[in-house]
Amino acid sequence: MIRNVLVVGEHGRLVYSYDYCCGDAKETNVEGMGALVSVVHNIIPLLTGSSIKKIKIDEENLLIHAHENLVFAISVEGQVTEEYEKKLDFVVEKFTSHYEGIIPFLDENTDLEVFNDFTNVLNESNMFP
Repeated sequence: MIRNVLVVGEHGRLVYSYDYCCGDAKETNVEGMGALVSVVHNIIPLLTGSSIKKIKIDEENLLIHAHENLVFAISVEGQVTEEYEKKLDFVVEKFTSHYEGIIPFLDENTDLEVFNDFTNVLNESNMFP
């Protein structure tokens, strides 16, 4: 089951999040997960020379995909399957195409309210809970 969808800017700021477990992700600690995704994405390549695609934390897995100046992640309860990887690819494709005019100008001062309608895009796809 997918618990969260996260989009983190290259500056480490959580740009978009949604918690499928409990509704609005701002009510849970996804800020910490967003920070973790950003740190892992930036530090692991310096240490190992390659990027990381998955992090296991207890019974959850974070699937990570970097694209342009954003890092996308979904947190999944239990086993990671090809279906979850396809859902992450879907998030990347839809988010980057939906906001193609905004993403190149995204910085730490961007008003993140502009991304709130992305939840509707995900829900209309019928791919997410």
